[in-house]
Amino acid sequence: MTHFRTDRSVIICALLSCLGILLGYVETLLIPDLLFPGIKLGISNAVVLYSVITLRKRDAFCVGLIKSVVNGLLFSGITSCFYSVTGTIFSVLAMTALKKVYINSKITSIGISVVGSAVFNIGQLLAAILILKTIAPLYYLSYYLLLSALTGAVTGAVVQIIINKGVVK
Repeated sequence: MTHFRTDRSVIICALLSCLGILLGYVETLLIPDLLFPGIKLGISNAVVLYSVITLRKRDAFCVGLIKSVVNGLLFSGITSCFYSVTGTIFSVLAMTALKKVYINSKITSIGISVVGSAVFNIGQLLAAILILKTIAPLYYLSYYLLLSALTGAVTGAVVQIIINKGVVK
């Protein structure tokens, strides 16, 4: 059986991707890198988390990848874009794997977001290891995981409020 995208799902993916790009831009204007290069609050990741929770897996991947590629190319550069795309692939894979647990109410969006944020940073560090051909980026791992727990919790809480309040339907 072939699954075709409906016009509605394409429009929803496009709108969420645009929102993620816009939030990424706003974040570059308002919030400098936190303590370490490449670490940001991740406001635009709320859109990816929302996509993972509410859309099909491939649609969530579309939203995440479009957001990462466009934000990376517009605001960071080609190398950062590679880091971001690698992190996004790892993150969306991890978060979609947890979606069934979320549906069964065994984990909240905060838990999914913290895991997604941590795995995103691990993906970025692996990309840095490949590019730099050294394991030196692993020295940042503990700091990145601590910060990803904090930023992931904030992002997950925001998305949970949006879902609970029915802000977006």
